[in-house]
Amino acid sequence: LNYSGGYCELGYFLTGESRGYDRTYMCVGRQPLHENAFLVDGEDGALFGQGAWELVARYEWLDLRSEGVNGGVLHGTTLGVNWFLNPNAKIQVNYTRGYRNATQYKNGSVAPDGDTIRDGLIQALGARFAFDF
Repeated sequence: LNYSGGYCELGYFLTGESRGYDRTYMCVGRQPLHENAFLVDGEDGALFGQGAWELVARYEWLDLRSEGVNGGVLHGTTLGVNWFLNPNAKIQVNYTRGYRNATQYKNGSVAPDGDTIRDGLIQALGARFAFDF
């Protein structure tokens, strides 16, 4: 079996940071921030640090059709917001909308209503609080 797929992701930091890349290990490292997120009570009112805010968008594609296996073709789009509290903690919220295009076959030919019988729309909303140490 041979399945293929891929994705393309775009992110933009509203607070001016850029994605950190660790040249020693050749991978994306911890996210450096201009300012950690915090909230304290000061003499003149509350003092706060905003952390880093990132908007993200991703498109993904996966073809699950190979050698008699008809898993269909999946297309997905994700929109999200990441709030980096410090280099070790972040809150992520994502909305994903995916579509499965799966033609149903019977005896090697397309079955009646084969273009839509197993197709479907998938929607998801997810949130995560992530620690890295």
